[in-house]
Amino acid sequence: MTNYCIICKKDNNLKFIDDYKFEVESDLDFFGNLKIYGCKDCKIYFANPLPEPEKLNSFYSNIYRAPGRPHNHEYNMGEENLEDDRFLNYLSYLTTFIDFNKINNIFDFGAGIGDLGYLIKKNFQHINLHCCENDKFSLEILKRRGYQNYSSLEKINNKFDLIISLHTIEHLTSLDPVFELKTKLVSGGYFFFEVPNCPFDKSFINRPYDSPHIIFFTKESWYNISKLLELNLVDLTYASYSLDEAFKAMSESKDRFKYWKKDRLTFRDKLRKIIPPFILKLRRKIIQFNKKKNLNRSKNFVNNNENSWCIRGILKNEN
Repeated sequence: MTNYCIICKKDNNLKFIDDYKFEVESDLDFFGNLKIYGCKDCKIYFANPLPEPEKLNSFYSNIYRAPGRPHNHEYNMGEENLEDDRFLNYLSYLTTFIDFNKINNIFDFGAGIGDLGYLIKKNFQHINLHCCENDKFSLEILKRRGYQNYSSLEKINNKFDLIISLHTIEHLTSLDPVFELKTKLVSGGYFFFEVPNCPFDKSFINRPYDSPHIIFFTKESWYNISKLLELNLVDLTYASYSLDEAFKAMSESKDRFKYWKKDRLTFRDKLRKIIPPFILKLRRKIIQFNKKKNLNRSKNFVNNNENSWCIRGILKNEN
């Protein structure tokens, strides 16, 4: 059990918040029985005790995006994804602050299949793409998209004009990799991040589940982190749809994936094995079209609302 804050390192400054909740029940085998604690000063929260690194590495390399799970690429990939509101919103946001004609090398930490970098390169073809991603289900897609992948931060000798980290930092057990990433920035380089917004002292206490996240951020916590990193805070804002909408989607996902087991195919998975791929692709397009038609899509572009699902920011290395 950790007795100090993972940001300020103060002893005996933690407050018990709640029991840790799982989306997929079998993930307990990798994470263990956890509680959530928060620092009274830093407004950051984290799972405690921290999961064992070896078990987490095994989880993210072999389980996280396995077939039948919520983050499997079958549910989340396709060229049509690049025109999704989320990625167009990222591109619009970044080009407000960054001149991509002056960006040569982009590094994506925890890239998944690298949608954002791939979209940026489609618009600025001179850019080189790099990443750090250990998920075996993503590596072939990243290779096809032109990424140079590093198995760990320690193996990187390059420096980058822009580092991206989208919904990755909350999966870490400490912020040490974030401090390591700072050393990979060129002078004048940018660090763009997005994480879930987790105000446990407000509505986030009603979230359906926590897994597989370990660290839970608030906007206040990022002010403290930027000071410790000694990076200039170019922008820090709330983003994405509301926490209420997020909780609704999370509840539906938990109902669907709660009893997932490795190597046990669901009825849906069995159907996918016999249905022609073009039918599945057509079905995905119809679902996406209906979602866009039925949602108030403007909510995806409204920022600076403390009830928003995400926090995003841009830090700049002025040294």
